[in-house]
Amino acid sequence: MHRPPAAILLAATLLAATATAQLTLHVAFKVRPLPGLTYHRAAENVLEFTLTGTAPPSGQALYEDVIEIQAYEEAYILLGGNASLILDGEEHRPGEKIKLTPGRHAASLKVYAKPGAHYTAKARLELLPPLAAELLRPSPLLVAAAAALAALATAYAALREGGRAVKAPLAGLYLLLKTPEEALRHRGRQGIVELLRRRPGLTARRIARIMGMSLGEAQWHLSVLERVGTVRSVAISKWRAYFLAGTPAAVWIHGFLREQGCDVPLEVVEDNLPMLARLVRSRAGMGEIRRLLGC
Repeated sequence: MHRPPAAILLAATLLAATATAQLTLHVAFKVRPLPGLTYHRAAENVLEFTLTGTAPPSGQALYEDVIEIQAYEEAYILLGGNASLILDGEEHRPGEKIKLTPGRHAASLKVYAKPGAHYTAKARLELLPPLAAELLRPSPLLVAAAAALAALATAYAALREGGRAVKAPLAGLYLLLKTPEEALRHRGRQGIVELLRRRPGLTARRIARIMGMSLGEAQWHLSVLERVGTVRSVAISKWRAYFLAGTPAAVWIHGFLREQGCDVPLEVVEDNLPMLARLVRSRAGMGEIRRLLGC
């Protein structure tokens, strides 16, 4: 494989980091099964509920404490549909943006209908990033401008990938305009995705060693996969762990720790996930993490 020039790699990697505004929300949901209630995950950050039944004489059908929410960091929920959400005793109506504080929350769903009438109601819970992350997310125009400026600052050389030549002034835009399907046409990136499917939580250096790539080449492919949303990464201490989008936090943290020689059961990681999330966010050293888990 031909390795892209170092200047192009640097510009494209910086561009990917700017355009992605990476955010990992550590929020877990548990749903208590009840008659007349079904739900499914419509997207990585969206839960949709369908509520059916006959309204009681009060005209208010209450699905009490049906959802348990564990938030490991501050987050927001946008409530959609036509059912109300009662969170920690406070009722919220559709269209509201609800703040989640770190901790465990009990949530109920409420449907208003004519007494004795059959109803079918919907509730949509969408996880939103904190306001700061929204403000930091660049506009498409800004991203395009950053791509052009970063590319023009590089040397006028050729980037060869899969037999295709892309001149350096277009390298940033080449990365920006890739779709997930286009990104996965490359064998190297296909291999990285399959590797992270089996072993989430690997570092770029470890991925490069396993795949037989240079570190720069692995970082290039990872930047493309992150830009199209296939791969996510989180900094832990002095390392950066990579995993597929949608991988539960406990799973990729467990994989990362195992690679670092801290081979504890997955259940231990799950039990200590709130504290681990705080240590990861504070960029604590591996010594603190090892002491917490006893490894």
